[in-house]
Amino acid sequence: MYCKNCGREIPDQAVICVGCGVSAGTGSKYCSNCGKETNENAAVCLACGCELERGDNGKTSKKEKKTALLFALFIGQWGIHEFYLGYHTRGIIRVIAFFLFLVLFFLFNDPLQTIGALGIMGLNVWTIIEIIQIARGKMKDAKGNDLS
Repeated sequence: MYCKNCGREIPDQAVICVGCGVSAGTGSKYCSNCGKETNENAAVCLACGCELERGDNGKTSKKEKKTALLFALFIGQWGIHEFYLGYHTRGIIRVIAFFLFLVLFFLFNDPLQTIGALGIMGLNVWTIIEIIQIARGKMKDAKGNDLS
């Protein structure tokens, strides 16, 4: 067996590659059967013809980038895109925080009203950062897979 990250030969029972330190089976640069360099998007090794199994780095999620981006753009403060991508805990935190800040803003006077306004602005900044991450392809789903 060969390391899919650096191409060095490693024992079949290896947990990590001693050459590059990456977990065995992780990577998409080399064929694990023959050790030859491969195209990262290829399904079959051109040198030996075996099917290329991709580790977590090569998997594509069933979640769509476009859908996550639309959720984040239009209802991002509520964290609906977090639920869509599988980040349920973060989604719950966002929903609770949004409604808490909303209550502080509308039902109380200063200084609690100021805290509510600052909290809502903070959620907006958080949402803008995640919109940029989704648009640039830097955000993955909860399983670590790239969005399709």
